[in-house]
Amino acid sequence: MSDFEQLLDVKYDEATSTKMPLPPADDYNGIIGKIEGREVQTKDGPRNIMRLPIKLDGFDGFPVNHDLWLDMNEAGDGMDMSEGKNLKLGQVRKALGQNEKGVPWSPRMLEGQPIRVRIDHRPDKNDPEIVYAEVKRVGAVGQEL
Repeated sequence: MSDFEQLLDVKYDEATSTKMPLPPADDYNGIIGKIEGREVQTKDGPRNIMRLPIKLDGFDGFPVNHDLWLDMNEAGDGMDMSEGKNLKLGQVRKALGQNEKGVPWSPRMLEGQPIRVRIDHRPDKNDPEIVYAEVKRVGAVGQEL
């Protein structure tokens, strides 16, 4: 419908959803979709987040998002790849066989890759009626989590 004013007059007899359908808490195989990024302001300054949307096998709902808070290098123009930094990203790369020293890598290489994830549920801190599906662990497809 292209005319928003007309949309305002359409009558509905169905109720509108109030909760997102969640996959049951369990282990799933999935495929990483198109990576998204954003910068957020925290009390310690700006931080970058890399979002990996993961389409779960056997679940027809929305992808589950795996948000990776990134540690940036001192110059702020790249990720910090030193020891103890970007651990969640390292776990994803390892699960996909993409974490080899000396082998060129970029984040876009994650897109379209199969991965195993453990999904759990987390209530919203301000409203326990709102529940999120959250990636708790990652591994290679076929790996026991």
